[in-house]
Amino acid sequence: MDEASQHAVAYDASGQPIGTGRLLPNAYIGRMAVLKSHRQMGAGGAILENLVNTRRTLLQSHNLPTVDTWVRLHAQVHVEGFYRRHGFEASGPIFMEAGIPHVLMGRDLA
Repeated sequence: MDEASQHAVAYDASGQPIGTGRLLPNAYIGRMAVLKSHRQMGAGGAILENLVNTRRTLLQSHNLPTVDTWVRLHAQVHVEGFYRRHGFEASGPIFMEAGIPHVLMGRDLA
């Protein structure tokens, strides 16, 4: 789905990529990752908010009142708090994805 997705990349001061994420056409955010050495410095939050704002811009450009205004993601349970701090809410049971416990989370952009 890379070709059909919107991507965000964070770089350090020397221009090296340190984190990434993507927004799929179905409004799911995925493939969020930040190098361990650069975590807790705001890169992940900046990537996430960039993708949320990309979704918001896409919604506004279509200007459809009945369009789904949510952005969603499958959060690894151990980083659920990170997404909560960015306005996402968990829904549904914990499930396994790639052998890791996840939870469905969403944020309404309306």
